[in-house]
Amino acid sequence: MRGVDCEALTQIRLSGECVIDQTAFDGCDTVFVFAPSGGAAEASCAENDHCVFVEETRN
Repeated sequence: MRGVDCEALTQIRLSGECVIDQTAFDGCDTVFVFAPSGGAAEASCAENDHCVFVEETRN
């Protein structure tokens, strides 16, 4: 089953601790996830077919 239609979603910004569910971007094209590297967001994005991780520098 496909998720919510989210064709307009192209990017999100998350904290490094956020975990992305495997089905979070079902129904989406590619979603760019901006977050600090080395956290749960990066790891879970790597396991999601619609997700591209982009390292965001910490200030």
